[in-house]
Amino acid sequence: MVCLWRPVAHRGAVLRRVGDHLPAFRRRLRLPDAGFRAAGRVFVRLAQLAVILSASTGAMAFIFGEYGAALLEVPENQQSEMATYLALAAVGVLTVINFFGVVLGKWVMNLLVLVKLLGLGMIILWG
Repeated sequence: MVCLWRPVAHRGAVLRRVGDHLPAFRRRLRLPDAGFRAAGRVFVRLAQLAVILSASTGAMAFIFGEYGAALLEVPENQQSEMATYLALAAVGVLTVINFFGVVLGKWVMNLLVLVKLLGLGMIILWG
């Protein structure tokens, strides 16, 4: 594990921009330096949009649905279906709120952070 970790940590410290870890490919394909880096940035941003951000949103919505179904005391045989509906509702409501503007989305996110902090405070106090 230590042998595999050191090169990764060293590479992370040396790399400055997207595409720096592919100089051999750039030379082999004879691509211009700036164009290759720009293509790398576009690829990373598309991957974030299509996979990373979507997966984290879906995971949080699913967890919200599972806890919501348990909190509403849904019967065991309907809990999975109710969790799916709650997850879809959560994503839908937040999407509609963000559609109406950044200011409204900011207030909703601030409210959600406050609820999260209150929940953490209750766990700390009453553990």
